[in-house]
Amino acid sequence: MNLEATYSPVAMKRWEFWAVGAVVALLLLLALLGRGRHDKNAVVDFVSTAQDIQLALDRFAAEHGGYPPDAANFGRPIGLNTRYIRWKPEWLIDYEVGPNQAGGFYACLEYCGPAATARYEGLCAEPEYRRDFADGQPIPGRRNRIWVISEDARILPPPPPPPGQ
Repeated sequence: MNLEATYSPVAMKRWEFWAVGAVVALLLLLALLGRGRHDKNAVVDFVSTAQDIQLALDRFAAEHGGYPPDAANFGRPIGLNTRYIRWKPEWLIDYEVGPNQAGGFYACLEYCGPAATARYEGLCAEPEYRRDFADGQPIPGRRNRIWVISEDARILPPPPPPPGQ
């Protein structure tokens, strides 16, 4: 038995090169198709969480005469404390407020995390999306989902900055 025998690509037959190439191409294709895949339950969880957030925001609006102002990134809306809901930034849900093109404001949630990384797409700002995909339905060509809290919301002004700022 020759212990010094080593692997040499030159010793491979032509069909073996093609077989190795096909396997590498297949693995590369599978890796690219799997890139950005998400948990199948993520969207179901978003819809359930969005319903809970809407209940909390509706209670807040009833008690304060309006919805809170826009929140930064995935943070809890201003004033929506744990009495209403225990907001978790890991939900990757952005609370957004903006003009509704009818002279008022909308309040909307954008789920930014159906894939491996969070990506804000500003979908709530599009009136067509708010009209046609308001309850977490898939939006063609987009990975994020939205949940419209109110299309004609009274929005409270942001609180004044703390003294000394």
